[in-house]
Amino acid sequence: MVNDSGSRVTLGGWSLGGVVAREFARQHPEAARHAINYGTPVVLGPRFTALARLRSAASVVAARSLSGSTSSRPPR
Repeated sequence: MVNDSGSRVTLGGWSLGGVVAREFARQHPEAARHAINYGTPVVLGPRFTALARLRSAASVVAARSLSGSTSSRPPR
């Protein structure tokens, strides 16, 4: 799929349409430039979102500051 000028396309979708756009872009990277998703479910669940990673990193930083640890390893 390319537009009339022969360049790659930007796909967009909301909810299930975003899943379709994302999967098309994943399966056809030569045809899709971007996939823009709004309100689209994450395939692996909410713990794999950018917000979840940010919260996880913030909790590690908070735990280190409370314990006074300077180790690069997260607390157990």
